[in-house]
Amino acid sequence: MLGTADIAEAVASLQPGERIALVVDQLEEVFAACQDAEERAVFLDTLVSAALDPDRRAVVIVALRADFYGRCGEYPRFGQLLSANHVLVGPMERGDLVRAIELPASRADLEIERPLVEGLVSDVADEPGGLPLLSTALLELWRRRDGRLLSYEAYRSSGGVRGAVARLAEQAYARLDAQEQDTARAIMLRLCSGEAATVVRRRVPLAELDADRDEQVAQVLAILTDARLLTTSDGTVEVAHEALLREWPRLQSWLDEDLEGRRMHLHLAAASREWEARGRDPAELYRGARLSAALDWTARHATQLSGHEREFVAASRAESGRQLRCSPLPSRLGSAHSCCASTRSTRHGPRSLMLSRVRAKPSSVSTRSARSCSP
Repeated sequence: MLGTADIAEAVASLQPGERIALVVDQLEEVFAACQDAEERAVFLDTLVSAALDPDRRAVVIVALRADFYGRCGEYPRFGQLLSANHVLVGPMERGDLVRAIELPASRADLEIERPLVEGLVSDVADEPGGLPLLSTALLELWRRRDGRLLSYEAYRSSGGVRGAVARLAEQAYARLDAQEQDTARAIMLRLCSGEAATVVRRRVPLAELDADRDEQVAQVLAILTDARLLTTSDGTVEVAHEALLREWPRLQSWLDEDLEGRRMHLHLAAASREWEARGRDPAELYRGARLSAALDWTARHATQLSGHEREFVAASRAESGRQLRCSPLPSRLGSAHSCCASTRSTRHGPRSLMLSRVRAKPSSVSTRSARSCSP
């Protein structure tokens, strides 16, 4: 393992005729885990210097996830070298997976049952993050081997890939401190949709998680991704394997704890995105009973909100207060009835009810006059 200074020293210390191979696996961590832009730039520049050594004493090999390829363009010298010398490695097909299982076993003089190979391939094929899960399952099989035999029975009795996923998740969670565990809980719940019995994974934009603004979120995402629990692609993140949603007991307990709260959070997240997409149009803000419920829930779950969601709730509260100040007393008294009725409405229901009250009571302030009132 070499640091930035060690790389330059290692190259400089080579004797005539000697060469060194510098291999950097998971280079994406220089973007996902390193929060110091200067340190990142120095590291990448060191790799460039080693690769361009005039005596060609170093061969630099980096492995980088495809969704981080564009980030390398922020560092022109490194990006130019990478674009001129990269090899794209696509996902494995079923035949590739069979060879990835059988050939290493053969080299290690291990016998592997054919039903085991078929079961492993069926469980991981076409799954995002399937290859790391296969690696995890094979490691467990090796530990549970019967002499030189890797058996399907051992795989089945250990819970297969699904059992391996649950153990992997718990091990990763145990490595986090208390604050990071709270962040991990919020991330995992945001990546789920539906009730515990019918939950499905949800692909979420990284921007929704504030990964670029919250250092702790970025760190936890890096840990969970490194543990092969999450996968990121094209600026989004999702659970790596559907089995995690059903087989990890801790996640199941989280899903059971606050079903209504999760529904509210999903609605709030969608509403804040729509508000942002429409140029922060006040018409998209929460009102009435939905705003009251959102304020109550966010007061108890503030750490689970993204920055955009907090801004949306704050803007909704400010707009509600502004409209209340601009309304005459009869309208203020009537607003309580509107809030009660809006519990059965959609997000736009409170506004429809308010407009119907305007028609019913000429004394109520009009929508136009309310909008023109200054704070």
